[in-house]
Amino acid sequence: MSAHNISNKVPKYGPAIPPVGVLWSALRTEGEAVELGFLTGVTGAAFRTCVNEAMNDEALLAEGNRFAENALPLLGYEIRFLARGFGKGKVNAPEREKIFTLLQVTLDGGTPVLLTGPFGWALVLGYDKGNKQYWIREAAPRNAVHDMALSPPWQAGSEQEERWEDEETLAEMEGGLNLAVLRKRGQRLPDRGLAINALRHAVAHISKKGPGPMHFGLNAITFLRGQLLKEAEESKWEARVLGADLPLQVIFATLNRHKAVEFLKDLAPEFAGEKKSSLGECAAAYAEAAQTWLTLQCSLPNPKAYEEKRESAQASPDSLRSMAELLKQIFEIEERALHLLEGVV
Repeated sequence: MSAHNISNKVPKYGPAIPPVGVLWSALRTEGEAVELGFLTGVTGAAFRTCVNEAMNDEALLAEGNRFAENALPLLGYEIRFLARGFGKGKVNAPEREKIFTLLQVTLDGGTPVLLTGPFGWALVLGYDKGNKQYWIREAAPRNAVHDMALSPPWQAGSEQEERWEDEETLAEMEGGLNLAVLRKRGQRLPDRGLAINALRHAVAHISKKGPGPMHFGLNAITFLRGQLLKEAEESKWEARVLGADLPLQVIFATLNRHKAVEFLKDLAPEFAGEKKSSLGECAAAYAEAAQTWLTLQCSLPNPKAYEEKRESAQASPDSLRSMAELLKQIFEIEERALHLLEGVV
């Protein structure tokens, strides 16, 4: 077979941050009836906020990859690697040919292939052997830098993108990449077990403290707020489009908190009494947090300006202080949510 494409057999996810949507599509293809909101909670993404002091997106993507991999055994799956560190200078030509043949055989069998690496996760869903191309589906975080009027603001940056990618491009990615598939490994935990595990990890993540260069949970919100106040005093605002730093942080947080609300509401029937009531209050708190993150998102300089004319994305000291005030409100809301979660677990 010289060409094959299974993209119409692999369900597309709704708004989701990497790599949760990719994982959801792969699990659904395996026949798992897991909901996207529930998976976002189980992986921990629903409660995630993380930033490094370089203020780029590496922390977001690395933490997302780690959370997804940690959740797989709980769902009864594991990652089976077809190739590791596949990239420029990593493998010789015969080995590379063997890897691409294995990739094609896997797709012929109807199994999507996970493409993982420093950039996050994507799916390989088809190939054209004659043209040496592969059909890729991924969330496109760089779409965070577009006019938010084109889609509901809280979805901005979460769109899926499909395209042909040349074999040579895949084989020469500087950071290297991994090709993998999901394999059933055992029984998934019951929903209550998945819920308790997810909530315990959420509490640990939200309350995690420590000096940089990485900041998590409430500490990450405090760090972001401090950076905005510092830039306000220096009358300086850098869009830093290549890192898509603050816009991407805010977009992901907005989307995650929407999913946290779905997750907590789904969990409520698994509990009773005060714990059930606390989950309801916590869902309401995260709904409030999601709305405040959205307000912050909409107050950012138009992300489209980052692409077209970076200097037009300048923000005044007053607007930076206003953003910092929104982060203070978010901190207070999510701190309240943390205390409610602590009462459940």
